[in-house]
Amino acid sequence: MRINKIIFPAGLLSLLSPFEITAQETPNIILIFMDDMGRNDIQPYGGSVPTPNINSLANRGMMLTNFCVASSVSTPSRAALLTGCYPGRVGLTKVLFPKDSIGLNDNEMTLAELLKRKNYHTACVGKWHLGHREKALPLNHGFDEFFGLAYSNDMKPLKLYEDSDPVCDITDQSQLTTLYTEKCVGIINKNKNN
Repeated sequence: MRINKIIFPAGLLSLLSPFEITAQETPNIILIFMDDMGRNDIQPYGGSVPTPNINSLANRGMMLTNFCVASSVSTPSRAALLTGCYPGRVGLTKVLFPKDSIGLNDNEMTLAELLKRKNYHTACVGKWHLGHREKALPLNHGFDEFFGLAYSNDMKPLKLYEDSDPVCDITDQSQLTTLYTEKCVGIINKNKNN
């Protein structure tokens, strides 16, 4: 796939609001947002641990090599990534806990909602950490599917969600990576021609 023209003004929302891509087709987008991983932990960025599948994605896609994050912790950084706004602007400046009743405001426009305007199928797999009340969950912010945790895996009670419903309590986290991987592969295979 070749992209003939992309216009990216400053800021994530303004980056995608015009979202002007002139090509035969729009690109498939897989955004991987990792916690607790250093830049040099994977091979495409110089790491020594073998990551052949990530290497393949990097070789066939776009690698960002110079970027900044709005926060060094989960909730604010995710809020900034999905909205293009500073965490303070959207009221999510601290890590959310299960006792918290706040979450991503339903008036905020997210990256997923912008992509939906271009007929993308959107999915969130893994840790959401932008609120666990129903109004704050991914399906209310432009995602067609959600499979994962509403908050960090070190918080209790830990529930695995499918879409907006908690489906089970997680007591053994050793299979989470496998579950996430299988879900992602299924979503990609089901939507690769969309």
